[in-house]
Amino acid sequence: MHLSKTLDWIKKLAAMEHRRAGSKNGQKTEAYLYKEFCKIAPDNVHKHAIPVTLWEAEKWNVALVDPETDKTKTVPSHYIPYTQFAEKTRASLIYAGHGKKKDLKGLDFKNKIVVVDLTFPMLESAKLAKLALSIHDPENKIKPKLHEATWIRPAWHVYDKAVRQGAVGFIGILSNQPGGYNSYYAPYGFKEGDRILDKPIPGFWIGKNEGELIRKAARAGQTVQVSLKGSRRQSVTHNIYGILPGESDEVIILASHHDSPFQGVTEDASGVATVLTIASELAARKKPLKKTVLFMATAGHFYGSIGTRRFIEEHPEIIRKTVAEIHIEHIAMEAKEKDGKLILTGNPEPAGIFCNYNRKSVELVSEIIDRHNLTPSFVLPASGPLGKYPPTDGGDFYEHGVPVFNMISNPVYLLVDADGMDKLCKERLIPTAKAFCRLIEQLDDVHVGELTDKHYPLKKAVGSFASWLTARKIVKQYGKGVSV
Repeated sequence: MHLSKTLDWIKKLAAMEHRRAGSKNGQKTEAYLYKEFCKIAPDNVHKHAIPVTLWEAEKWNVALVDPETDKTKTVPSHYIPYTQFAEKTRASLIYAGHGKKKDLKGLDFKNKIVVVDLTFPMLESAKLAKLALSIHDPENKIKPKLHEATWIRPAWHVYDKAVRQGAVGFIGILSNQPGGYNSYYAPYGFKEGDRILDKPIPGFWIGKNEGELIRKAARAGQTVQVSLKGSRRQSVTHNIYGILPGESDEVIILASHHDSPFQGVTEDASGVATVLTIASELAARKKPLKKTVLFMATAGHFYGSIGTRRFIEEHPEIIRKTVAEIHIEHIAMEAKEKDGKLILTGNPEPAGIFCNYNRKSVELVSEIIDRHNLTPSFVLPASGPLGKYPPTDGGDFYEHGVPVFNMISNPVYLLVDADGMDKLCKERLIPTAKAFCRLIEQLDDVHVGELTDKHYPLKKAVGSFASWLTARKIVKQYGKGVSV
């Protein structure tokens, strides 16, 4: 394995920034990956088309209107993806607090532009550790409170409430996004199914540095002018996958997603390049594995994980023969906010490797972590502390009964336009590739029944109770219908 080649793949993918499903750069990326896959598995690469609606924003603006002069003052903002396009719209603001039930009581959103503070909950490592199946942190780098969980949006349900009540716009203040970024590409349809494009009023994110300005204006009912211009059109995206035949028709799937909202170095050029590195290593071996390896770059993670879902729907014969699904995402450096700016700590972002409640799975994962020093890492149950499925593009495989080994980290810059080459954890690339190459070698001698046996009943019960307790707390604070 050569770091220079892995880095070359990452750089070429990152150069095709805004690799969004159905976009010009997205399709350019798919063509490039198809060629690279063909170098690894000549005559055994597939490119499957998936129809999508391409949503592209061109211009957007949020501006406060001076009540005396009628002049407008632009406030830095970013569009919320897949919301409704609109010409210049003027309306008075209304403040919905943090979106909790007590904040919303008595508010009438009709013909208003709703402002809400979106506050990410803190990812508490101490609590996560209690539910983990294994922890690997020999240098004690995992702090009791890790960082903001920027993929969880408890106040987003206010958007739906605003739509139901006849609001004409929505503004979310990213009140604790580290670094003050407003370029938050979410929500993007993860687990939304067909609702991804069902966002019928224009929406905008405001960074925390401008938050008080908008908050004050909303409390005063000041008028704001918003516009969001762009286009929707029918397009197509593609899953790209190659097959390295083994001696049997049992399958190990190795995957990452190829799309990204911005430059996407860690999200997810790093994952795709690692998949290519592993596949190249396996293909170069003189003796094939017993099991067949299917390596894949899935489409449309930022379009409701449509690529993974379609692959599962269209290939039930492969899913039936799949022994395990390996997913690798976000080989990233840790970053913290200091003096209002995002600063790299010099440490790898702690990773979670999700697997079934299964002793053999935990044994295999723990071995590769220790052997290749993939620390700090949590080995987490695929269902439990962070939801009913792994928070990866491979989560659907778990829901369809496939044993999974899904590695992911979630640095605070993941969904904003700060994800550049400086955020890549270069020293972790080859160790990760070697670790999962070894995992595939180990899985080659494992019967699927060894991975599907259910263990850790106490951990599972505690995890289920913790999930129920968290859901109950959220409903109590925010009401029913909250989506995070």
